Amino acid sequence: MARIAVVIPTYGDHKADLVRCVDALSLQSHVPDLVIIVKNGKISYNMTDVLDQFRERLAFYVIEHNENLGSAGGFAAGIEEGVRQSAEWIWLLDHDAYPSPGALAALIVAVESLKEQAVGALYSVHVSPDGSREYFGGVWLGHAFHRKDPTLYYEIDVVGYSGLFLRTKVVQEVGLPKKEFFSWFDDYEYCLRIKSSGFKIFGVRNSICFHQPGVVVPGKGVRLHHMLPWKHYYDARNSLYWAWRHGLYDLMVQVGRTLMWCAVLLWWKDWESLRMRIRGVKHAFEGKLGKIENVY
Repeated sequence: MARIAVVIPTYGDHKADLVRCVDALSLQSHVPDLVIIVKNGKISYNMTDVLDQFRERLAFYVIEHNENLGSAGGFAAGIEEGVRQSAEWIWLLDHDAYPSPGALAALIVAVESLKEQAVGALYSVHVSPDGSREYFGGVWLGHAFHRKDPTLYYEIDVVGYSGLFLRTKVVQEVGLPKKEFFSWFDDYEYCLRIKSSGFKIFGVRNSICFHQPGVVVPGKGVRLHHMLPWKHYYDARNSLYWAWRHGLYDLMVQVGRTLMWCAVLLWWKDWESLRMRIRGVKHAFEGKLGKIENVY
């Protein structure tokens, strides 16, 4: 079988999440050849101690960044290292996601089953830990519309990074995620770039990763549509920046979506998030990208 690398960016105080994720990888019926950990800035624990627990089953390579480069920078660095390490497939995972024991094996079977297709990437379905919510990926119509009740293998347009199983050939042709996006919409932009290059993305229904699909808000539980103020900034900036350069239809959809969010935030009286979203709109049309230090 082709050489497979896994990329997991992590940061801050997420030791328990990372241990659970790496433990799940060690229990795969088909273990990956290499696990690339990207330290996005400072962490609050000893990485060596964590990884030493799993070295009998897994090989590791650690990339260290002095600052948090966001999901875009973290995954870009890991993907680039996977290509350098001669991986033929690269599986992306968030540190708080953990695959079921047969998840990677199901992807490998799918590669063979779909060999007549121009497959650029596959996707492991994400399920909430309690099984109540499933994310199958999205169809792009100027905005992502989630797939519902798909077949075993089904074509999609966009997904988040976590669960994406990339063919290295695709990376060599379309490049890396846009580091200058930092976070939010960088994953959708990357998927749309893969699709526009003539490759297909398929979801694999029996490859399962467990992941909490939302933000835990104190006193309110999981809010699927709740975003922190800084996320509103990057969402507005990156989606509008991309749409402005992509086409009138996409721009109209994203402008409408931003106006809808502004109305919602006014209704919620969430003034900080509204301020961040408006600032993101301004920077989108000014072409100002990168990490913005004072949006947190």
